[in-house]
Amino acid sequence: MPSTRQTTDAPDRNKAVVVSVRFSEAQLEKIQAYAAIFDTTPNAVVREAVEEHLRRRVQSPEFQKASEAHLRRAKLAVEVLAPVGQQPAGRSKNTDTQERIAS
Repeated sequence: MPSTRQTTDAPDRNKAVVVSVRFSEAQLEKIQAYAAIFDTTPNAVVREAVEEHLRRRVQSPEFQKASEAHLRRAKLAVEVLAPVGQQPAGRSKNTDTQERIAS
């Protein structure tokens, strides 16, 4: 009989995961040159650049607007999957359809 033991260990969010990213030769040369100048690795340069980019973008008004729109779309998608009779109060298929058309 297979084991059904469940683990309560939280995933290690700092564990390194390998991801493939394509760069042009010119971009890679710039990354390698920067890494050499600062005595670090190209991987460290890319990780730092991504962190900085995300930090700056998340603070932008464009991100706030896009994230609010994403949450509205996700809520509508969940409502579509809700069993009949379990739609949130005040919601109907008509209301959902009208909202999707307006979006």
